[in-house]
Amino acid sequence: MVSIDETSAIRLQDQNGDMPPDFGLDTLFRNPREYEEELDTLEQTLVGQNIQYRVFNTLIHLRNARWSETFLVD
Repeated sequence: MVSIDETSAIRLQDQNGDMPPDFGLDTLFRNPREYEEELDTLEQTLVGQNIQYRVFNTLIHLRNARWSETFLVD
């Protein structure tokens, strides 16, 4: 999860009104294998727009869960 700070959010709302800002999310995070590279791309976009942000990461271990090596991507 990526969260922006309140000051950045207020500034974006002042600049864009009710239109959401374009961070390029429509093309990011489509393939789990490219997660790190795409997160870097998002971070560069946020820094380029002077947006203060924080990335939250966690792992959730599911007991007795089985995962295949195949990722399903639309």
